[in-house]
Amino acid sequence: MPLNPFSKTIPRTRLVRIRPGDTLQRIAARELGDATLWPDLVYLNGLVWPFIVASQAQAAANVLVEGDSLQVPETGALLPGEQGLSDLMLVQGQLVVASGDLALVTGNAAAMQSITVRLAAETGDLIFHLGFGSSFRRIIGQGGGPETIQIAEAFVRKALLGDPRVVDVPSSVVTISGDSLRVEATARLRDGAVVPVSGVF
Repeated sequence: MPLNPFSKTIPRTRLVRIRPGDTLQRIAARELGDATLWPDLVYLNGLVWPFIVASQAQAAANVLVEGDSLQVPETGALLPGEQGLSDLMLVQGQLVVASGDLALVTGNAAAMQSITVRLAAETGDLIFHLGFGSSFRRIIGQGGGPETIQIAEAFVRKALLGDPRVVDVPSSVVTISGDSLRVEATARLRDGAVVPVSGVF
């Protein structure tokens, strides 16, 4: 989620060195894991176009030069609004209307919904979020033996830990039945809450 330029909350930051040929998109992909978060770097560093140049001869106010340091959000730092994050409520994949408007889900319920959506998506399906989703469907058709189950559970754990709010997965149990998988897991969030995650995929 890009930073809100009107927010007064600044996440903890760290400094990284700008490499030759770097763009903000490349730095965001390397340091934040998502190239689409490059506007956050513009905001945090007060940059203006062209943002980064190759030499001091091209330098200008609020434009960095290759070799300079750039502030990026610290790994694990909460971005503004993350704890109070809300999302559109989904029931069986459909949006919910309440009081003439789209209903929202917040807090731990929002985290549970987001995790379930992540499990339902196949990794690589979203072109701008290639790491979003899960890969456990790859084992469908390989039988339900112990090794296959173990691989599926590892895929589930990886998907859950892909959500920045999740710090641990205390349990992950997968049951294979034909071409579907039942997932029963728990995820521990940054605030210490443990939420259940379940579904048939």
